[in-house]
Amino acid sequence: MLPRMSRRADSVWSSLKGHEEPLRQLREALSRGRFSQSYLFVGSAGIGKRRFATLLAQCLFCRAIPDEELEACGECSGCRPFLAGSHPDFLLVERESGKRELTIDKFIGDKEERGRAGLCHDLSLRPSAGDRKIAVIDDADSMNDESANALLKTLEEPPPGAVLILIAAAADKLLPTIRSRCQEVRFSPLSETQLAGLLLDQNLVESDEEARRVAAVSGGSLVMAAQLIDPQMRELRQILRNWLRSSTAGGIDLAKKIVELADQVQTPGLDQRAVARWSVRFLVEAINDWVRLDCQPRLAGDSSLADVASWTQTSTVQGPDRIDLATDCLEPLLALDASLEQNVPVPLALEAGLCEVARLWQRR
Repeated sequence: MLPRMSRRADSVWSSLKGHEEPLRQLREALSRGRFSQSYLFVGSAGIGKRRFATLLAQCLFCRAIPDEELEACGECSGCRPFLAGSHPDFLLVERESGKRELTIDKFIGDKEERGRAGLCHDLSLRPSAGDRKIAVIDDADSMNDESANALLKTLEEPPPGAVLILIAAAADKLLPTIRSRCQEVRFSPLSETQLAGLLLDQNLVESDEEARRVAAVSGGSLVMAAQLIDPQMRELRQILRNWLRSSTAGGIDLAKKIVELADQVQTPGLDQRAVARWSVRFLVEAINDWVRLDCQPRLAGDSSLADVASWTQTSTVQGPDRIDLATDCLEPLLALDASLEQNVPVPLALEAGLCEVARLWQRR
């Protein structure tokens, strides 16, 4: 019989929001002796995959509770050093701040220590404190080809007792040979209720109302929610709505304004490209509100839509024509987002995409 999935008040998993299904899958694998040496945790950014991997590692290091229960006591000789951040058999690989890739030195050492340092070397050594080593590779989908090929040999022949957990937001960015050697575990975005609860628990918002409003537009991601709360991102959202309201909206000036604001933002993860992608989301949101208010006039009393209501009423485009215009504008916005996801220079991508949106938007 499998262990019950209820979360006890003293469960180490109580601090995690959501993800009951991945937890059930891994408990079942352990109880049946089918726990893999290599896992790929896949799901959108900021939903708790790394936190889940960390809790999983603690449970596997715990010496007081059997593996198949996937729990941790917090007091044993396995838990204490892990909670102190000093467990000798826990390895974490992550991108350096400001870097876009996981580089090869993370896996096989730099040029001076090539093959004598890095994750692959450390995993090849015998465990120091027990019978397993656990490695968590965050942002695994940012490995370049060199890094991926360096890791591949370890994935093909994992050392005895080694457990590798790769974390990725976009599994399709990983080499097929990497994916094929890992057991994939899917993580769903957090529900709006779960995300709102996290925002309140971490004191990121001041009220239940703000928590619900932010959670509703954050795609189930705590990272996106934290970025959205940034005061300069709120300013950006209003700049974009004012731009749509203007009868002389121009794309080049707006692109320059977005880049200037992006260079001032201090919140981690909000670089120029991330701010530009938020601009696309804010424009899509505003255009969708513009259509909704035409279809449901009663929404005009909603204070969060007041700014859109003011320029919705003056539009000469109504009904089906408004939907057609919105659809036409969404196409270049989606194309802009796709180019921003690649390595297209941000200012050039913004100018091209926003000029096309501005040209279409004049029809309103």
